[in-house]
This record gives sequence, structure tokens and C-alpha cells, in this order.
Amino acid sequence: MDREALIELILKGVLSKLEEMEESSSVSIKQDNPIGEERQPLSCQDKDNILIVTGRNKKGCEFLKDELQIKEAYQLVSTADSGWDICPRNFDLVVFTGATNTDISKLSAGIFDEPHLELISNAVMAGKKIALLTDWLEYLAYSKEEPAAFRAFFNERLAALRRWGIDTITCHQLTSKLISEIKSQEETHEIKGLDLRKSVITEKDVRFASESGHRHITIGKKSIVSDMAKEFAERNKITFFRSGEDR
Repeated sequence: MDREALIELILKGVLSKLEEMEESSSVSIKQDNPIGEERQPLSCQDKDNILIVTGRNKKGCEFLKDELQIKEAYQLVSTADSGWDICPRNFDLVVFTGATNTDISKLSAGIFDEPHLELISNAVMAGKKIALLTDWLEYLAYSKEEPAAFRAFFNERLAALRRWGIDTITCHQLTSKLISEIKSQEETHEIKGLDLRKSVITEKDVRFASESGHRHITIGKKSIVSDMAKEFAERNKITFFRSGEDR
């Protein structure tokens, strides 16, 4: 048995023992917290949150969730699942998909009389990055039949939205851009959320991250995550980011 295999075997044994201790212990972690003082969530949450706002035709709301790399690296929230009671200020990117001709006309004219249009207008006022997906725009689907003046009208509507800072982009372009950013972060060994680059990650570690307000945890290149830690993270929507280096 080589050295690496031996180390991994020892770590797994330690991990098994730690899980047994966690199951039998009812004492929650008090790491870096004075005795008797209730831990408060951090005011500054981890970033990398994407809000997917669906327009009238409801198309495209699942495309990011189908990309494993994006699903693991970003916290994805869709209005199709969560409804409209959402504050865009809590997100770093707002994706507008399924927009119809009516949506584009109203939005560019400053008419925000529907929940999805109001969300986009709030995101604009909050200075958020906004990507409007063009894959399902109605007028683009009839480019060969529609009058040139009709097409020019909607091209100008999109140009007006771009002047607001809204990026008009295809699904493929957005997906490629996000994956490129993920790879760039991996190459620079960026730390996302709580830095837990150690040999073994237990449920207590993940619980501490959750109680501290973190939604992302950076673990080491060779870190082993216990099954209980994975289950706790999944239940509480916490994602692991594996760094390219250990501490």
C-alpha cells in the first residue's frame, strides 16, 4: 500500500469515529463564540447567487439547473419555484428568460404592471447585473416573415434595455461565461465563503458555517467530507467549493 492510500485509509477511519461521536453528542458547536452568547448570522452573506425570472411564456427556467458545474458553484433561485416575493438585492445576477414581445414592449416603456416586470425594474434600480435571454424572443422566431419595420421596432426596444445595463445574451453564451468564471476562480485558488481547507469535514463544521451565515464552504484539494456533513449541507442549501490547493 502506497503512502497516499495509507493516509486516505487512516482519514476514513478517523472520519467514521467522528461521525459516531457526532451522533451521540447533542452539544452544538460553539466555535469562536462566547459562552452563553447567541450566534448571530453574518450581515454580509456569501455571493454567487443567481435569480431566474420567468416571463409570460415560462420557457428557459430550468436550463441553468441542467448544468452540473453551474448548479454546484452557484445558488440558483427561480421565480417558477419560489414565487414573486423575492428581493433582487440579495442576488448577484438576475436572468430574465421567457420574455414575450409584450414583456419587451412594456419593460422598455417603463411599464412594470406585472410581477416579473416589477422584479426586473427593481433589479435595474439596485444596479444588479441582468441577463435577458434572447433564445425565446418571439419576434426573432419570425424574422423571415415579419416586416422589417416591425423587427427594427423590437431591435430598438432591446437597444433601450441595453442602455439600462441589461445584457442581451443567448443561453449558450451565458452558460459559457459562467463556466469560464468558475474555471478562472479555480485556477486562482479563490476562497469562497468559509475557508475549511482541512483533512476531514464533519457535520459540526458545516453546521458552524450555516449558523455563521455562510452558504459556501471552501474545502481542500484532498479534503474528505463526511456523509452527515453532505446531508446537512444539502438540507440547508450549502455548497462545497473544492480549492486547487490545501492549507
